[in-house]
Amino acid sequence: MIALLYDIHGNDHALEAVIADATDAGTDAWLLGGDYCLMGAQPAAVLDRLEGLPADTIWLRGNTERWVAHPEADDIPIESIRDAALFVQGAIGPDSVKELAALPDVLGDVPFDGAENTVFCHASPDSDMLGFTDQPADTDAEAATSKFEANTIVCGHTHIQFAREVGVVEVVNPGSVGLPFDGDRRAAYALLAPDGSFELRRVDYDFEAALDAAGELEGAWAELARTRLLNAQY
Repeated sequence: MIALLYDIHGNDHALEAVIADATDAGTDAWLLGGDYCLMGAQPAAVLDRLEGLPADTIWLRGNTERWVAHPEADDIPIESIRDAALFVQGAIGPDSVKELAALPDVLGDVPFDGAENTVFCHASPDSDMLGFTDQPADTDAEAATSKFEANTIVCGHTHIQFAREVGVVEVVNPGSVGLPFDGDRRAAYALLAPDGSFELRRVDYDFEAALDAAGELEGAWAELARTRLLNAQY
């Protein structure tokens, strides 16, 4: 059983609950889909907890690992997020910043039962920014383009948990562990069984503790992070 954890965003309270739930469900492998630290109060704690997972855990890079390494990036949509990137730099240190930024952003050969003919990425196979939502969109065909011959795309980025068909490809988004945008504050993740079936799961966690931790932060980015956490919306 593979646990698929995406978009943790510095929320260690949510991450702790998800790891416990996945462990209880029989998880014996882990895949991490990027966006680990940015826009949350606990980036160092999140990284420490993830580094405590088994050595064969698979890590992918999200767009925010790139932004933390390069706060000058011209695709950062909100100016205050640059300050959040600097906060993460200080919290996790330069070595971790470089290591996370160097991770692959897409994999098509994950060596676990059930992952055959599946491509794993952060947003879409050819982009860490162009993603899928739970509703059909004009960008779906472009987002589904891949150099891999895959029947299934597993992705995150949009923080919306769903599974749906895009043409002949199944697209599965495990949702966001730490910062959901689908109106449900519970932590979201997915399990991939050896037979290739997915289970989308939601987990209650100590939300008030996470909100209190976010309340200790200062700056425009921190207020944005608190609002998104509280409303579970972008």
